[in-house]
Amino acid sequence: MSTPASARTFVKVMAFMCLGLGVPSMLANLLSIVHLLLVPDGDPATLQGILGVPMPPQFAWMFRHTLALSLANGALSLLFVCVGSGLWHQREWARRGIIALLLAVTIVSLAALPLIGPLFDGVMMLLPPEMITTPDITTQLHTARLAVWGIGGVAAIAMVALHGWLIWRFQTPEIRAQFH
Repeated sequence: MSTPASARTFVKVMAFMCLGLGVPSMLANLLSIVHLLLVPDGDPATLQGILGVPMPPQFAWMFRHTLALSLANGALSLLFVCVGSGLWHQREWARRGIIALLLAVTIVSLAALPLIGPLFDGVMMLLPPEMITTPDITTQLHTARLAVWGIGGVAAIAMVALHGWLIWRFQTPEIRAQFH
């Protein structure tokens, strides 16, 4: 029994997308890691001195752990490339791997939604106090906060829908039949 062309095309397109997104991400992380190793100035006080305001704790944590975050992101990008290569060669482990990655990204995206408020608060700490107290700016900041929440929520819902559909598609018999 031959596999329908649309199923073959779907798997190849997904493999190409994994490779097309994973390879540049992996290279960007590699460059970031090399830069951090050559120029190890991850001190939050450096940026604090430039801005002239106290560094919010969330940002200070990110600056202190930039190398670890880059290494973790690079490892995930490498995993994504490996799964893309496996999809290209129609390996069963790659089909399961892409499903696991899609689930993980969906969960992380949903888990990140509660971080929008603290992130916005951190950005507000960078603004001069006299700017935050004016009524016009207060209204604009409130509107911006709602917009960020709305965009984040819509993006999360879209991602859940897209990833759910992709996971379902990878479970269909015509797609499963392509993998060995």
